[in-house]
Amino acid sequence: MIDNTIKVSRDDMKSEFLRILVKHGMEKNKVDKCADIFTVNSLEGIYSHGVKRFPRFVFIGWTNACVNMPSWGAKDARIGNNPFVIVVPYRPEAIILDFAIKNRYLTGFHCN
Repeated sequence: MIDNTIKVSRDDMKSEFLRILVKHGMEKNKVDKCADIFTVNSLEGIYSHGVKRFPRFVFIGWTNACVNMPSWGAKDARIGNNPFVIVVPYRPEAIILDFAIKNRYLTGFHCN
């Protein structure tokens, strides 16, 4: 069995996150904190919010859903099925509009 593990030091990982965030125009005051969060999550084994989440964070924007369906008119999956919720205060209560796009995949679909 071949071991395809690549070992990267904490400093090298954070430096690469920093480089990519700066390259893509993230505000300077947020770059270090974001790079640190992705680094720590990766090192602590929380890959879903570390190295695996980083590409979607940089290129698509933040989402908590897997990329699992195409946007209108597209052929390949680029968006997730995040809910869209609006809450409007109305007197002592609130009006809540809760929209979610049904997941078209079989039950048990998981992010990679």
